[in-house]
Amino acid sequence: DINECGPLLAVSCGKFADCQNTEGSYYCTCIPGYELASGARMFRNESENTCQDVNECTSGQNTCHSSTHCLNNIGGFECRCRPGWKPVPGSPNGPSNTICEDVDECNSAQPTCHKSTVCINTMGSYKCRCRRGWEPKPGFRDNQLNTSCEEMSFPTWTPPPRIKSQRLSHFFGRVQGLGRHFKPALAQDTIQDLIQEVDGLLQTPEDLEALPHSEQHCVATNLLSGLEDVLRNLSQALPNGTLTFNASAGTGKYWGLPQALLCLFPPPLSCSLTGVRDHACISVLYS
Repeated sequence: DINECGPLLAVSCGKFADCQNTEGSYYCTCIPGYELASGARMFRNESENTCQDVNECTSGQNTCHSSTHCLNNIGGFECRCRPGWKPVPGSPNGPSNTICEDVDECNSAQPTCHKSTVCINTMGSYKCRCRRGWEPKPGFRDNQLNTSCEEMSFPTWTPPPRIKSQRLSHFFGRVQGLGRHFKPALAQDTIQDLIQEVDGLLQTPEDLEALPHSEQHCVATNLLSGLEDVLRNLSQALPNGTLTFNASAGTGKYWGLPQALLCLFPPPLSCSLTGVRDHACISVLYS
């Protein structure tokens, strides 16, 4: 057999190709990382050479680990750690056998969270969450890299419209007073005071009892929705866990208000109320 690929005859297959000798003949193939434009596996000589780079990253012909991303280059590819990841000890960064692990940005010099937030590490990244008792400033969102926060304020609770009642006016005056003196660090005390105010209103409704039933229903609806909204917001300033607040016997006696549990929990618990962050349960117990 004559070796057509040997140095004496030196059949030219062209760029990015090798000559392969066979019994009584030869053929040309593209070198690894290249393929013929037609998709064929072999050709005869340089004039038939259409070898071009294979993009292993889009063709699926790479062995990169899921913790890396594929980077195509001429005639091959690299496996680089994804942003927010680093090579595991002993692993290189680039070869096809690269394996990476998450970088804890919160315990490194990398995070740039505003001082009003806390850094929360996530897989491959991190987020900046408002400190407990704080809320995003206008124009900002929570759990973003650029989150900026301010101390939370007491939620707005307005009385029901067109209801004339001195007792109700006195109640909302007390609520506004709680709002003016509200401090997130004292949210637990504010909640207890608020519950006592609602309880006192329902124990001694005074002129509310003389209202038409339709207006009583309007007041009851306002109390339920307003209290729920305020408690849901104030609970964000509470520590994790369960806190119990006591009310005296009268709450729930009037207008069919439920003598039950006001519970603020995150999903997926059955008593969940949307918008509550972390675990904060407010139980109103009736003795």
